[in-house]
Amino acid sequence: MGRAFTEWNHVMAEHDDTTGKESFFEEAEVNAEAGEGKNSGKPDFWEDEIEEIVSQPEPLAAEATTEPDLVPETTDAGFLGTSMAEELLATGHEKTEQIDLQSEPDLSELHSSVDSDDGEGEPSYLEMRQIAGLSAGSSMRLTHGTYKFKDAFSLNVSEDGRVTVLPGNSDIRVNDVKVVQPTSLGNSILNVGSARFTVLPPRPDDPYAQEIEPNERSIITVPDFPLTKAQKSTWFAKSQTPDASLDTLSWEFIQEIRANRDEDARLHRLLHPDPEELAYRIRAGQKRVLNRDHNHTYFGRFSIAYGPIPWTPRFDRPEAIPSQLGTKIQELRTLASVPITHNILSGPLAIVGPRQAALASARHCILSLAALSKPGDIELKVITTDKHRNQDWGWITELPSWVSARDNTYRTVIADGMRNFELAGLNHRDAEANNIGLIIVAESVKDIPAYTSVVLQVSDSGLSKATNQRQESIEGTPIGIKEKHAKELAAKLHNFPA
Repeated sequence: MGRAFTEWNHVMAEHDDTTGKESFFEEAEVNAEAGEGKNSGKPDFWEDEIEEIVSQPEPLAAEATTEPDLVPETTDAGFLGTSMAEELLATGHEKTEQIDLQSEPDLSELHSSVDSDDGEGEPSYLEMRQIAGLSAGSSMRLTHGTYKFKDAFSLNVSEDGRVTVLPGNSDIRVNDVKVVQPTSLGNSILNVGSARFTVLPPRPDDPYAQEIEPNERSIITVPDFPLTKAQKSTWFAKSQTPDASLDTLSWEFIQEIRANRDEDARLHRLLHPDPEELAYRIRAGQKRVLNRDHNHTYFGRFSIAYGPIPWTPRFDRPEAIPSQLGTKIQELRTLASVPITHNILSGPLAIVGPRQAALASARHCILSLAALSKPGDIELKVITTDKHRNQDWGWITELPSWVSARDNTYRTVIADGMRNFELAGLNHRDAEANNIGLIIVAESVKDIPAYTSVVLQVSDSGLSKATNQRQESIEGTPIGIKEKHAKELAAKLHNFPA
């Protein structure tokens, strides 16, 4: 299984780290034409958003060499560490159960257990899925009851499956809005600082029956607003309370914008899957895996963190929108708690921070590229010349051998330190021109080249900051996975035909 990787993907140094080039890279030729004519990585669907946090290479500003200040805003923001929770007290309507989530459950067994119900009607449980954090990808079952996460916060699951977030002593947010009173979770994202979760019903038998890769975004129809003052709004949409300052037509228009925003956020999460979503697709053999060739709009794009990104609605007649609605529309121009992404075809990505945190993020990046790209369209290579670090990359030997094929369309190198890039005989000009993809794992921004397109700074406390060449930054929660999780899913990719 994957033994060819000792030849290409895992340069196992049998010498100390002062030795020169590895023999494999002395023989290999970097295809300087690999990047020509390929998708630029800027899809029309998200053309207005900073989730496109890439740009043409320019010298990094001098301040970019300053180490990040990635400390929690509150002293207990990292209370969950890098796993789902240090301790979860689950109180059901008839029993109390102590669950220790520090010891990660067997994900394959867990997955099979949450795919069934009691055989009568709707499933009698929900799934709490960790979608971001340095140990993302796992899930657990929640039944009716109250679940207390130490003194930080609690979740109440009603008999009809409604989830309410109960505030505690920590800064907890629902879709990036701070929870200060009991708040309905619904389909929103629960942000606990060091990790993010969804709590949803089990997936249906065919969760991807509808297309999730639209060619274009919806255009919102602007109604014919009257010139005279209209009736004040008395219409209620779901749990939303009408704004007393808006007439009925304006309120309905704002609600339509909100619905389009929420749908775009949903699609964005599906297009750039988090570790739990990706794990489900791989285990279930879904067609949404291994389907992006080099002509695909999202080829080479993957999630690196979760956070807020700008969003711009599209209107058929923007000139017909009353000026007094401008403030209301501006308040909706953010997608809350969605994937922050990077496209490897648009420039190098540097993952900078404490080694274990950076490795967790790198594992998710590698697995995403391998799982989402069509066999033959992306070639992944990890280079390291320090024999003491070889064990950190042992899991990649589980990946199918077709990921390593030299005749694949686009080569992407994962460099464990830029010194290894140079020792391997690779060319900085090819990386700067995007003729090859490059992901750098480093402990300091001082160790990365100036042509780096995006710098993802991660911390042990579960915080991240993504900064592009224009020095635009988005703070959020990094996406990383444990080695055991990566190894299991890498092995399951063998089940897919090459």
